Amino acid sequence: MSTSTPHFRALDGWRGLCALLVALYHFPGTGRFEDNALVRHADFFVDFFFVLSGFVIAANYLTRLPEASAGWRFMALRLGRLYPLHLAVFAAFLGFEWLQATTQGFGAAFNGMNQTDAIATNMLLIQSWGLHDTITWNGPSWSISTEMAAYAVFALITLTAGSARFWIFGATLFVSLGLLWRLSDGVFLSTADYGLLRCFAGFFAGVFAFKAWETLRPRAARMSSPAFTLAEASAASLAILFVCLGGGGKVLSFAAPFVFAAAVIVFSFDRGALSRLLHARAFQSLGLLSYSIYMVHTFLALRFANLMEALSGRLDVTRIPDARDGLLYAISGVPGEILSIAFLALVIAASALTYRFIEVPGRDLVRRWLPGNANTQATA
Repeated sequence: MSTSTPHFRALDGWRGLCALLVALYHFPGTGRFEDNALVRHADFFVDFFFVLSGFVIAANYLTRLPEASAGWRFMALRLGRLYPLHLAVFAAFLGFEWLQATTQGFGAAFNGMNQTDAIATNMLLIQSWGLHDTITWNGPSWSISTEMAAYAVFALITLTAGSARFWIFGATLFVSLGLLWRLSDGVFLSTADYGLLRCFAGFFAGVFAFKAWETLRPRAARMSSPAFTLAEASAASLAILFVCLGGGGKVLSFAAPFVFAAAVIVFSFDRGALSRLLHARAFQSLGLLSYSIYMVHTFLALRFANLMEALSGRLDVTRIPDARDGLLYAISGVPGEILSIAFLALVIAASALTYRFIEVPGRDLVRRWLPGNANTQATA
C-alpha cells in the first residue's frame, strides 16, 4: 500500500523537544531547569502528543482506511508501533521490583504505583481506561493506553460513518471535553481516572487540524516565507505561554487541545524560519527517538532517586519535598543543571538503543506478519 502523505518534518522536531521537556518534568533534581515555568508545567505537552497523533493518523488513514485497510489491520499496525516498547519497559519495571522484593523483602516492593492488581491491565494496555484511581507502573504509559482507545474509536467512526464522520469526530471532541469538565470537577490534567476523555479531546482536535491543513493548503501556497515565520512565532509563543501559565487556570486549561492544534496546523506547512530550524539533524533525531524518550525516562528518573538514596550516607544529599514526584534531590557542590543535562544525555542514549533494538524490530515484525504491503509513514 503506497502513500503520498507528506512528511511533516517540523512537527517531528516539535515532538522531540516536547519529549525532552516531559523528561525534565519528571527528573527528581533541583536547579534552574526544575524552577523554569515551561518545565514545571510540561505535563501539558502530553496534550500536544495527543493532538499530533490525531493529525498524523488522519493524514495517513482518513481516506485510506475505508478504501484499502480493514480496521483490524489498522489496529495491528498501531499496536506494533506502541506495544513492543511498552512491554519492554514494563518488564524492566517488573524486574526491578522483583529484585527489590528478593533483596529487601516483599514489603518493600509491589506497592504504591507498582501494585500487583495493575499488572494485568498494564499487560493489556488498558490501565488508564478508568480501572485504577492513579497511574501505575510506568507512569507515561497511561497516555499510550488511552491512545489505543482513541485509535479504535477513530477507526470505527471512519469505517462506519461515511460523510457524517466529521460531525461525529466533532461530537466526540466536545462531548469528551464536557464530560471531563463535569466528571473531574474541572481538572483537565486527568490521567488514570478520566484520561480517556482528555486523550479523545486532543486526538480529535488533531484530526480537525489535519482537515484545516488540507483546506488551507492552496491559500498557504501563496503566502511568503516571512509571513509563515511570523505565524510560526505567534503559534509557538502562544503554546509556550499557555504551558508556562499552567494552562491559565482551571477553565482555560481546557483550551489545551485547541492551542496545540493551532501550533500543529501552522508548523505542518514547514514554510517558516522556525520550521527550517526544526529541520536540523539534531531536532530530527530527537523526533525519531521521541517515543523511546517518553517511555524510558521515568524508569531512569526513578533509578536516579534510588542512587541518591544509596549515596546519601557518603555524599551531602538534600531531599526536598515536591508536589509532583514526592522528593527532589540535590548534591552539595554539584549544580542541578549538570545533573539534569547528564540525565537527559542518559535518556537519549538509552532511547537510541531501545529505538534500534525494540521499536524498529517490533514494528517491522508486525508489518511482516500482516498480509500485503503494510508500510506506512505514520509515526505518532
